[in-house]
Amino acid sequence: YARGQEFLGVKSLVLDNHWQDGSFTHEFLTMALGARLGIPTPRISYCRLYINNELQGLYSIVESIDNKFLSRTLGESDGYLFSYQQKPQYQAEYLGRDLAPYKEMFEAQNHEKEADTILYAPIHDLFREINQPNDGVWRQRVNEYLDLEQFMTQAAFEAFVAELDGINGVYGMNNFYLYRSLGSKRHRLFMWDKDSAFEGVEWDIFSNRDKYMLFQRLLSFPDLRETYLRTLEDAARSAAETSEDADRSAGES
Repeated sequence: YARGQEFLGVKSLVLDNHWQDGSFTHEFLTMALGARLGIPTPRISYCRLYINNELQGLYSIVESIDNKFLSRTLGESDGYLFSYQQKPQYQAEYLGRDLAPYKEMFEAQNHEKEADTILYAPIHDLFREINQPNDGVWRQRVNEYLDLEQFMTQAAFEAFVAELDGINGVYGMNNFYLYRSLGSKRHRLFMWDKDSAFEGVEWDIFSNRDKYMLFQRLLSFPDLRETYLRTLEDAARSAAETSEDADRSAGES
């Protein structure tokens, strides 16, 4: 091991044994379809894993969500990146003024030496505003801390792939990274770990809205509801295309 090494432009790779997905296809298909729709997703492929020349079986190798990923997908990498650590049945409630609960849930992936107030105060403010009364300026206040169009796009995509364990999942919010640009208070999400995709096939497209106040409120705004429905339609259309159709559409656009 030597610091600073890269392989094909990345600093690290994640090995996934797919213990929740015996088909080994859920994550690969989800990320491939997301990328086809222009949603920033980690790249993924397969490998036979050997340790000391002994075959351990089939694994996926997944691109880490890190500064390299940010540069590739957003064209920037100097902002604040957090990995969400699941809090069972957490549905975006406000947890009070103390920053400790937010620090526990959102593990800093960079800027680790900066003060907690710099790292976590905007996250605290995000959940505080989400839980304010739904008055005439609620959306405006929340939009200062969360990219609402991007949130609804991701929520719709996860609904399309029948994700049980995502941002509006049955076990509480899960499997995402949170990012905000340097000098900004506004956050966006990145998808992660889609082994549980395609398992909620009995759901309708608005499942769990009653459990998640944020999702329910955002659906009440006609333009955000339209974003949600349009993303579902785009995902369905793209999923029905062959790779040749998708390549031709990309070339025409």
